[in-house]
Amino acid sequence: MVKKEFPDVVFLETFQRKPFKFLESFKKPYSFEIIVISKNENNAMEAIKMGVFDYILYPVGLKMLKESIARLEEKLEEHKKLKQRKEIVIPFQNGYITERLENIIYLAGELNYSRIYLDNGRDLLIARTLKILKKYWMNPSTESISPTW
Repeated sequence: MVKKEFPDVVFLETFQRKPFKFLESFKKPYSFEIIVISKNENNAMEAIKMGVFDYILYPVGLKMLKESIARLEEKLEEHKKLKQRKEIVIPFQNGYITERLENIIYLAGELNYSRIYLDNGRDLLIARTLKILKKYWMNPSTESISPTW
């Protein structure tokens, strides 16, 4: 169903013995966010490694669920704003490249670097933190990131 419907978020309850087997059928990074609901706190580390957005332990309180959804909505709204731009300039040591935003599916921070995952299966490692990328890419008046920072 997930592969046919293309949801923004999947709620995954983990009652079975191998709770994340379901996610193994999807290519990482996922095209959707995952909120795990579980009775077992021992699965939290595995969930983080699998790239879930949030991990909620039973009993699930309404306040906790609302907070998780609010954080997710904020993330999706930032993603939507970013997607409104047509393309960005990505700096590299020997120059820069431009990439259409519609081709970027995921950003991941790695210490003082960021990895940009593209829909063609490639990924780019750049020497900018996610905080810097967010600051410049989310600002509508900024058309590119200068390679000379």
